[in-house]
Amino acid sequence: PRNRSKALVASLRLHGTEEDCSCIRFRAQFTAFLQCFCTSEVQILPVCSDRIVLIMGARSQLWSIAKMSVTGGVIGVTISDRYVTVVAIKGHSMHPTMTATDSALRGDIVLAEKACLDQYKFSRGDVILFKCPSNHKEVFVKRLIGLPGEWIQLPASSEIIKVPQGHCWVEGDNAARSWDSRSFGPIPLGLINGRVTHIIWPPSKIGRVERKWPEDRIPPF
Repeated sequence: PRNRSKALVASLRLHGTEEDCSCIRFRAQFTAFLQCFCTSEVQILPVCSDRIVLIMGARSQLWSIAKMSVTGGVIGVTISDRYVTVVAIKGHSMHPTMTATDSALRGDIVLAEKACLDQYKFSRGDVILFKCPSNHKEVFVKRLIGLPGEWIQLPASSEIIKVPQGHCWVEGDNAARSWDSRSFGPIPLGLINGRVTHIIWPPSKIGRVERKWPEDRIPPF
């Protein structure tokens, strides 16, 4: 039967025949012993005169494990998709606020919340997570410098530009090593994946990511 193919099968070699009283007695005692450790039915069935096959009904246990795995996976995907996400920092554009190293953990690991995406509730100085404008498979972490409709001064320049509606201006804390809005321009708000709120690794840096404004920049107007 199909249900037996899913059971755990162990073969036990016995001396004597199925009709032997000692063999029958052993089967009964061994079945009772196994039943003490199993939540599902245990059967011992003879296959030939000198062999006994132990069939343990593990179907219910396997099904329970499968249900727990699927449920845990769905919960994890839901949390990551709707509420928070965890990201490993790559590159040095956010140094010294966040750093990347050559270790297996690839540097700082940060937590980004997504509640801000409901109505795009951001403030200047927030650190945000967003998709690269030219390659949506890549994710960047930068600081929010200009909000929609604001006029901002470009760093190390007297040039002033206006951020279009529905867009924002982002820059890395380490301007010398950052590829940001100075290169690809303002980014659409729809590319934002969340606001970085905490560093959760390494232990020495665990804490909240503060909102701040570059000291050498004129605030937008």
